[in-house]
Amino acid sequence: MNRRSLPIRSSTRRRAFTLVELMIAIALVLILMVGINQVFKMTTDTVGAGQAINAASRDLRGAQSVFNNDLHGAVTSNPPIFMIRSQQTPAFLNQADQLGDRDYNQSDTYANRINQILSIDLDNDGTEGEVGVAGEIISPAIYNYRNHRTDMLMFFARGYFPRQTGNIGTFAANMSSNEAWIWYGHVKRPDFSSPAGPSNSDALNSLQGYENRSPGELPDFSKVPPDRNDDNFHASNWILGRVVTLLRQPDGSDNIYDLYGNSQVYLKHWTTDPPTSLSPLAMSSVSSEAAPADRYNVAWSRYDLAGTTIDDFRQRLVTAIDPPNNLLDWWNTRFSFRYQCNIFPTKPLSSQVIARTVPAFLSSCSQFIVEYAGDFLVQENDPANANYGRVLSAGSDGKVDYFISGGVAQTRWYGMPRDINGDGVINLLDVVPLRDVRNSAVTVPSPVWASFERALPAYAVNYALVSGGVPAMTDGSQYIVAWGPDTTGQPMPKMIRIVATVDDPSGRMVTGQTMEYVIDLP
Repeated sequence: MNRRSLPIRSSTRRRAFTLVELMIAIALVLILMVGINQVFKMTTDTVGAGQAINAASRDLRGAQSVFNNDLHGAVTSNPPIFMIRSQQTPAFLNQADQLGDRDYNQSDTYANRINQILSIDLDNDGTEGEVGVAGEIISPAIYNYRNHRTDMLMFFARGYFPRQTGNIGTFAANMSSNEAWIWYGHVKRPDFSSPAGPSNSDALNSLQGYENRSPGELPDFSKVPPDRNDDNFHASNWILGRVVTLLRQPDGSDNIYDLYGNSQVYLKHWTTDPPTSLSPLAMSSVSSEAAPADRYNVAWSRYDLAGTTIDDFRQRLVTAIDPPNNLLDWWNTRFSFRYQCNIFPTKPLSSQVIARTVPAFLSSCSQFIVEYAGDFLVQENDPANANYGRVLSAGSDGKVDYFISGGVAQTRWYGMPRDINGDGVINLLDVVPLRDVRNSAVTVPSPVWASFERALPAYAVNYALVSGGVPAMTDGSQYIVAWGPDTTGQPMPKMIRIVATVDDPSGRMVTGQTMEYVIDLP
């Protein structure tokens, strides 16, 4: 007889997870995930910041050799032109900085928008720009993430300079020159939201395509549709440009040839102008194409070849300055322009499109400061004298100007007023125009300013002082020094100091990377 075996049932019953246990487990997993996510985010941010710092430092180190090579070849003995144009430009550092501002109103007047950019909330009380709170109104002479320097440096130089542009269809012509006109400064960039119109002077040639705007240029919301400056409004998007224009004298038939014998298009003198014209390097210059519709303005960054030489241009400038022409402001409107640059070449690629990228030198450059030092004063040079270092008079004493700090002689740098020791006060121990130091001499010269000081900020012993909310130095002030044929006999700078800051548009760096370059002039 077969018996069927019956299953043996366990006396203990299995229990599932309770709802409370599941909720606790899920909460623990979520906490773990949040923690892991934070770890990964911190790691990613750290790596990203490190990469941004390394990239900025690499770019700044690379710029050093270029500055050195260019300035070591600068013409400083009876130069046609050696010019520094210094200007402060208020601007938000990036979009996050703009969005975090409490009082900025993009539809307000130009003057109000400038004041709003230069006001911050340090005490976190919700109100920006309080007169009674030190530092909430940024002085025009203090440079930081809201107030920037957009200087320009231009000079003639000798050395080896290869072409970087060419005729239509040629990216770079095979030729070089041992003379050049060199320009450093922040470039204009195309505003791709605002197509150029026929009345725009920057759009005489259809290849311009769009209006080009200066660094920090405020949008014009009075227009319909409103103008915008998407690429060049924030300081971390600014591009420091370097333009090297080769100099060659045309032959008797007005031709300049490359190494293969090909005639080159170049920037030339206006044929209808009198010899006082400062083309081909001034704003009015155009290229040598036959048809006017095909000609390019010098500021459009199309050709880097000019039909002149250093000696030829010096003579043209002498003729322009002397009677009866009396072009005494030659340094002003004719050399105040910025070159244009487009770092994102449009397709299809062509020689015209690539030429527009050539001026790009240092990306994300939010500060470009140029200052000079030299022998412009007679001082008490005896260390044993109680007045050691005192400014006696204008003139030269064979020693680079200096000041005494802590018993140590330090080089005196001249330029747009700048606080260099971080105390928030600008006096004669900081960077100031030569005029202000000469004004402190035992024997004050008349006039106080040097002949090469062409434009000067408002005079004040302390530029950082604020009276009734109005800084002593107004926004937009300039300090321009220009040596030329009308300053013959005046001392030239012995050294140039360049301060450049590179930021990260995405905000990965807490502060920008700054490097200072001190270069001896020949």
